[in-house]
Amino acid sequence: MDDALRRAALSRHGLVLRGEAAGLPAGERRALVVAQPRVLVAGTQPQGRATRVAAVELSAPQVVLAGRTAAWAHGLDVVDDGTVDVAAPDTEQLVLLPPARVRRLAPSLLTGVRSVRGHRVVSVETALVQCAERTDDLLELVEQAPRDRLTTPDRLRRRCGRGIAGSAALRVVVAELDAGADRLPRRLRSALEAAGVRGLESEVRVLSPDGACAWLDLLHRPSRTALEVDGWTAHGTRTAFLADRRRDRWVHRAHGLSTLRVTAWEVEQRLDDVVREIAPLLGGAAPGRLSPSDR
Repeated sequence: MDDALRRAALSRHGLVLRGEAAGLPAGERRALVVAQPRVLVAGTQPQGRATRVAAVELSAPQVVLAGRTAAWAHGLDVVDDGTVDVAAPDTEQLVLLPPARVRRLAPSLLTGVRSVRGHRVVSVETALVQCAERTDDLLELVEQAPRDRLTTPDRLRRRCGRGIAGSAALRVVVAELDAGADRLPRRLRSALEAAGVRGLESEVRVLSPDGACAWLDLLHRPSRTALEVDGWTAHGTRTAFLADRRRDRWVHRAHGLSTLRVTAWEVEQRLDDVVREIAPLLGGAAPGRLSPSDR
């Protein structure tokens, strides 16, 4: 937990470090209850997920958020089941109270640990593998992660190693997605290449010095153009629309890339028209009707 989050946890969530409680008035001290071994909280303080997570991190700064709690920290819509999933390379000396649920973090996963909104978390791919061990909403989470540009289907597939708990369930879900919307960017790329467009790349990650990143469905480097295929329903809300536009502006400002967006419906139902419109902008030819092999 970084210093800013630590200060926020102590002030916003009503948490008090045990060593600092002695300096409080007697009445306030009597109102405190134990949240975690090193952390107290006012008995009247509602203990939502953010408060529970902060208490665990304050009591054991060495832990990393894992599983469903890591997925929540990454921004996925994870239902709060009351637990706080954490991990650490060495759990023998780690003492935490429920609702903390502790697992050992394999050394190979330490390289994927990152800071997200002040929390130390496992990678989103690892979090989803861990979620797959016990969750009923895995499909929704795996659909959301690529949609929100937190990962890509290829990165999820690579994370589903043999013998890792949860990998089998995640492989099944990723395979279901492969049969759905994930094929649409590949279909669009094939059609554009058949029309003479060269220089297309799939699932390209762009980074900025400050650590911000985005994943692009397709990138045409010669024209500095990103192509995005918006899902059937994911981009239909005003909130999603505004988020996409903010992302497009960031990609243009940070990387000098323009973004062209098409919908899944257009790629499914009007691919000829999409290619006819886009191909000339990318140095290809406006085609006639596509052959069945190009569809």
